[in-house]
Amino acid sequence: MTPAAAKLLLSASLKVVRLRVFLTSRPEVPIRYGFNQIHEDEHQDFVLNSISSSIVDRDISIFLREKLGLIRRKYQFQADWPEESAITSLVRSSDGLFIWAATACRFIEQGGQLAQGRLSLLLHEANGTIEPAHKLEEIYTTVLTNSIRGEYDKEETLRLRELFRQVVGPIIISPESLSVLDLAEILGKDVEALNRTLSNLHSVLYVPEAKSLTVRLLHPSFRDFLLDQKRCLNPQFYIDEKLVHREMYINCLRVISTHLRRDICNLQHPGADISKLSRSEVDRQIQPHIQYACRFWVYHYERSDVDIDGYDNVEKFLRTHFLHWLEALALLGRASDAVVMVHMLDSGLLLTCKNKREEPLQKLTRLGAKLKSIFAFKITPEILLETSKEAARLSLHALIHDAVRFILTFRPVLEIAPLQIYSAGLIFSPNASIIRKNFSDNIPHWVSCVSGLSENRSPHLQTLKGHLAGVKAVAFSPDSKILASASADKTVKLWDAGLAKSQLQQTLKGHWGR
Repeated sequence: MTPAAAKLLLSASLKVVRLRVFLTSRPEVPIRYGFNQIHEDEHQDFVLNSISSSIVDRDISIFLREKLGLIRRKYQFQADWPEESAITSLVRSSDGLFIWAATACRFIEQGGQLAQGRLSLLLHEANGTIEPAHKLEEIYTTVLTNSIRGEYDKEETLRLRELFRQVVGPIIISPESLSVLDLAEILGKDVEALNRTLSNLHSVLYVPEAKSLTVRLLHPSFRDFLLDQKRCLNPQFYIDEKLVHREMYINCLRVISTHLRRDICNLQHPGADISKLSRSEVDRQIQPHIQYACRFWVYHYERSDVDIDGYDNVEKFLRTHFLHWLEALALLGRASDAVVMVHMLDSGLLLTCKNKREEPLQKLTRLGAKLKSIFAFKITPEILLETSKEAARLSLHALIHDAVRFILTFRPVLEIAPLQIYSAGLIFSPNASIIRKNFSDNIPHWVSCVSGLSENRSPHLQTLKGHLAGVKAVAFSPDSKILASASADKTVKLWDAGLAKSQLQQTLKGHWGR
């Protein structure tokens, strides 16, 4: 269930249409908060941990009998398979976890005619003395180990496990599910190679037969397991989240750089209104994997380990494809996202710098060593590297800062006629604008601005309109997300303080004085 669907369900009234809704979920904060807002007479809570273990075990045994019975009939196994002792052993191994039982059944069924052997494998491992907390980790390890079991030499095994990391990693860390086709395009790999990797993972992943449908996790605990080095019992299956994010942002930039171009939807005229463009035409020109790359490359970049190569990659991309990227987002109806993403890039740079600050004594010691080298007329490689990093960071920061101002200034035009960013957007940018200078070749040769352009951008960012009289006071919320403005018109207005929207959220009326 998506957050939006959960919010809608928990806020809906069931008084007009009498419905009984059965909802299962992890005890996440939003879910618990939502039910706390519903009167206790209108809902009942059943916390699994509070239910008698005998009841839970009975339900799991019923589930196992039903699922294994289907497998028996499907593959025509003998009538007494599985034995009652096997069911009892599986129930004990599940330790009250339905996800364990479900994963075990999928693992057994995936064995096909060899399903009996897979059941024996689980029963054999169940005889060990394993703490209950590790039951789920145990079955996940069994599934993964079995997925690459075969007659492979050491080099082939390592290659298969690396392919597993490259394919499964993006699936478990991506903010939006991808199809096999789209994932193959983003990773630059053969579709069949991905299918072979996923073919033995149906126990833990939903892999549809149609390659255009999305692959997704069957349970979030599998993601938690793979990303936690302490829980992943076999270190060869552990997935380094930051490394995968790094690879994904690099791949996303490659996809954008390869496919995006000026006027990608062939609007031709700079003033063409995109409201007349059908969504199907946009999707045909900007395919799903390109859309994903445009929307989420910053998401992945922000969560990776940023280094000097990262600064260079991003700056090269922005200096080459910034306007192409803006155009694509506008065509997708996501021009506002560009402000958020570019601002996130800038915030990430500042945070990286802050996190790498040294303690005063360490800094003094390091500077002393540098001074000694300088006075001895020596420039060490370490000094050169640090200087290069700082120069790269400052250069990217200046570019991003100007990019934010560019988007804020021309977003109203961008949302209607995106091709105007290549003409009006550049023409009316200040002379000192990095974006204007960098993309000056895009300015139409038949247009020249005689006078009136400022040298630099003004301090003005946006104008919030709504009050009918002068504003007497303003204040930000503690998290800086809401701006409150009090006016002589006897109202207090609450604004979304985000650069992307700055929309009026609520007007408070009622006070009589000023």
